[in-house]
Amino acid sequence: MAATGSLDKVADHPDVAEDRWTHSFRRSLTRAWDRSTGLRMWLLPALAAAVLAGATAVATSALRGTYPFGERSRNTRDLGQQFIPMLTYARDVATGDAHGDFFFNWQSGHGVPAIGDALAYIGTALSWVTLLFPRDRIDVAALAMFVLAIGVAAGLMTTLLRRLRPEGPIWLAIAGGVAYGTCAWAVETGHMIVWLGGMMALPALFLVADWVAARRGWVPLVVGTPLVTVAWTAHFYTAYMATIATAIFIVVRLLTVGERTLWDRILGLVRTGVVFVTGIALAAPLLVPTYRLIEASTPSPTVTLTPLGWDTFLARLLPGTAGVASTPGIAVGVLCLVLALTALFNSRLRLVERVAWPVTVALVLFSMQVPSTHLVWHAFDTPDGNPYRQAFVACAFLVITAWLSGSAGVGLPALRVAGALVAALWWWARGEPVMTPATTPLTLTSLGVVVAGLVALALWRRRASSNGESGAEVGASRRRGALVAGLLGMLLLAGTVAETTAAQVAIDARRFDDLGAGDMRLGLRTHVRDLVLEANAWPEVRTAPGSSVSLNDPMLLGGEGSEFYSSTIQSTNTEVHARLGWGFSAYGRSLIDPASPVTDAIFATRARAANLPNQVRPRLRTEVVPPLVTVRPPTSRPSTKSSAWGAHERALGADLYDIPNPEFTVFGVTLAKRDENYQVRSSAPAGSTPSGIFTMTVACQPGSRVLLFAPELVADYVVDGTPGQALPPNAKRPGKFHAGAMRTLGVVGPTGRFAAHFSMTVTSTNLDLDPVACLRPGALDSAVGALRLAGAADITATGHTVGFSVPTATAPRSAVLSTPLVPGWSCRGPVTDATPQSFEGLTAVPLSGDAGRVTCSYRPPGMRLGLLIAGAAGIGWLLFVGGSVLLNRRRHSRQLTARLSR
Repeated sequence: MAATGSLDKVADHPDVAEDRWTHSFRRSLTRAWDRSTGLRMWLLPALAAAVLAGATAVATSALRGTYPFGERSRNTRDLGQQFIPMLTYARDVATGDAHGDFFFNWQSGHGVPAIGDALAYIGTALSWVTLLFPRDRIDVAALAMFVLAIGVAAGLMTTLLRRLRPEGPIWLAIAGGVAYGTCAWAVETGHMIVWLGGMMALPALFLVADWVAARRGWVPLVVGTPLVTVAWTAHFYTAYMATIATAIFIVVRLLTVGERTLWDRILGLVRTGVVFVTGIALAAPLLVPTYRLIEASTPSPTVTLTPLGWDTFLARLLPGTAGVASTPGIAVGVLCLVLALTALFNSRLRLVERVAWPVTVALVLFSMQVPSTHLVWHAFDTPDGNPYRQAFVACAFLVITAWLSGSAGVGLPALRVAGALVAALWWWARGEPVMTPATTPLTLTSLGVVVAGLVALALWRRRASSNGESGAEVGASRRRGALVAGLLGMLLLAGTVAETTAAQVAIDARRFDDLGAGDMRLGLRTHVRDLVLEANAWPEVRTAPGSSVSLNDPMLLGGEGSEFYSSTIQSTNTEVHARLGWGFSAYGRSLIDPASPVTDAIFATRARAANLPNQVRPRLRTEVVPPLVTVRPPTSRPSTKSSAWGAHERALGADLYDIPNPEFTVFGVTLAKRDENYQVRSSAPAGSTPSGIFTMTVACQPGSRVLLFAPELVADYVVDGTPGQALPPNAKRPGKFHAGAMRTLGVVGPTGRFAAHFSMTVTSTNLDLDPVACLRPGALDSAVGALRLAGAADITATGHTVGFSVPTATAPRSAVLSTPLVPGWSCRGPVTDATPQSFEGLTAVPLSGDAGRVTCSYRPPGMRLGLLIAGAAGIGWLLFVGGSVLLNRRRHSRQLTARLSR
């Protein structure tokens, strides 16, 4: 007892108690540190890469003085014309402020399917960012999405690199992630925000494939499949490219990874294939309708690949080179380029790795130049634009190859060869047009810093391995080596960040020079939106915002106009509008509103924001129009008039126009009448500036409004001293790529004679045989009055559904919805056919004689098939996962039995 008591006293001594507490605290810290290994190894490097990559984008915007860091707009081409308006529409759908949903968009093109645009333009996984910003600051949200996208891509790539070789230096993994996230493709394609979804998806899909192939458990199957689905629903076009890249990656990975049997490799490949096929199939409810819409969309012209010269192509490996519209953005920085070139000569890599990864990079680059493989990369449809949209795949393989070589350690001979190759490439490409003023200083400075840093690391590693220290000296030497290597690595990482920032500035400047940037017009946006909200009377009638800011102003500013610019616009929508007097560009993918009172009546457009004479800003112009839904005879009123004039009369059911025979007076031009049109040619000598004038004079009833519809005419005109323009002289392929909209020339005076003077701006152009018509005074008012009396009652429109009430009737009739007819509509109520029919291209619902409420809903064609595919895939996936669980349990049971029997 005495001994026990003395031990208790010793334990109670303050110093001993403190030691016990310290020991316990240290043990707790040790456990916490061990638990944080995953955090330190995976999350922190990925976060560092994401922050650094995003910081370079922010710094570039600040250095360039683009919005919000300056007054310069970022809205190059499709960013301002498509993505910002469509992101605004997506935000409105999420907040309940849109007229429509992701099935059907009532605001654009007088009503268009929306699911294709949802996947093609706003399906990015970062669309939620728009909810963090005010509606009138979507431009800032777009910049935030760009910054986040390259940050996420950089972080995921860093994680992938660490998985491929966990023992490699963290600074190099971070540098590789930054190089991938800020590759030239990302900078050049940054204005196509959703395309960055493919760049984010690629390292994620690589991680999924590697994880699934390496483990037989059910967890990778459960986690990996939804990730594939998310990637394909975010942006299917670039996700398709990333999936092809994943197939290449996993084959090379299984060939090069050690300690696996052939059977394990085959099983890993099968599991990966099942996960990817299932993940894509689960996205079928969105993919199949989108495919159907694209199939029925306005086609682009057939384009064939014209490969670049290899000097121009390979020059894009150098930092700061640019060629947005026609060359591949494959630059990943000098550090990764040098390390990737060392792989083939790096003796520290296993032979299979030294061969497989460099050959993969070479084959991917080569496939971008071969027409057959080029078609495979682009889903067998050569794009009408940059033909190297898969360049981010090459960037990924360059970075992976650089990491595998650099993380293994690079010897001096390999560094000498790689440095010489980069220098030779610069010398070979120094006169190429893709070179910017920044390319040479960036390349040479970065090459010197990178080679010096890597040589210093190699020499220090050689010195450390050759020292003969022992005991305590070994530990001290290792610490010094780690410190020096870390400092050199951080310097190289800092150099990479500085280089990529400077390269982004150079590429961004060239992109702005090549593509231009539309004015954001923030004040004008607010003004027009206020006008639209003031006049809003939807769904009884429409309000058109015009196109004062973009080609998609109805989505950007609100209202329900005809303006719509999208690759998924249905060809029937374009055809209906073109028949009725609309112009277009981009082969019919962008509609140009004629702003005619007749077309406004056809589409129930009561108010529009119009640029009135002597007004600096648009003002509201209102008219009396029929409601959105009118009740008509089942067939349209006949009209023998040609062109849009007859289409107008049939659509409104009234005789509206007089078609005069034009008289021409020519000076310096020849005008020849052909079967289908007049051909007008300038008499100016070949090679000189086109010139010449022709005057068109018509006789019409005084007070008539004279309208011009000549879709192929390229000319300027003057009427009573007021200038105008049909198509501009830079119009591409008039009548095919560009087409002029119907225009109001003026009003016939008391003499009954009206003259318009046209001046040639091109060598030759075409004029329709009936280019003008005279809208008789009072004719439109009478037609509108009759249709207003036949209007449906209680019109409602929510999401992808429209409803209205009709009275009883004895004669056959149809309810005409002033929306171009597209497949997918079905109606119920007092109808004789649930499927709407065409009434001059508009949506007509055959009615019975009963009174009641008609409800029509739109369901994207292919949705049912997509749901069936997804359902079958889901069942198969559950069975596959369940089978994997049972097999794993059986295998574990056998292993446990074997242990117990020993």
